[in-house]
Amino acid sequence: MAYPHMPISGSAPPTPGTFAYAGFGNALYGQPVYSSGSGLVSRAWANAMSTSVVVGMIGVTSVAPSAFTTLVTAGQFLMQTAALWDAIAGTTGGLASNTTYYLDPTTAGHFTATAPTTTGQTVVPLLFALSPTQALVVLVPPAQL
Repeated sequence: MAYPHMPISGSAPPTPGTFAYAGFGNALYGQPVYSSGSGLVSRAWANAMSTSVVVGMIGVTSVAPSAFTTLVTAGQFLMQTAALWDAIAGTTGGLASNTTYYLDPTTAGHFTATAPTTTGQTVVPLLFALSPTQALVVLVPPAQL
């Protein structure tokens, strides 16, 4: 089932607003980002509170530094192939159904099925996988360990 405000494989993402990507290298569709300044977003990671307050996921195929992007913030989030999930979740064959994915504490813009456990890191649930190619975006505020 698709919802009017959700991106569907092969269609344009929703446009709640645009933000300038202030990160390094290209950000990929679905990578989690935090607010890094007025109208700016950077790839999020669970290494500190300041970088783990996720405001959304990149809503375009790829965005270069200083380019503008839209964000996906809630609801169904569909990818075109399992390989796109593999690139940002470190999986093979897409996401594992019925699994919660957390913001990664070691690689900015990535997520993992293993919640962080090290003092100083943050636990940030991001997605609940519905299938290898589809997940519900949950965006829970971080809890510091």
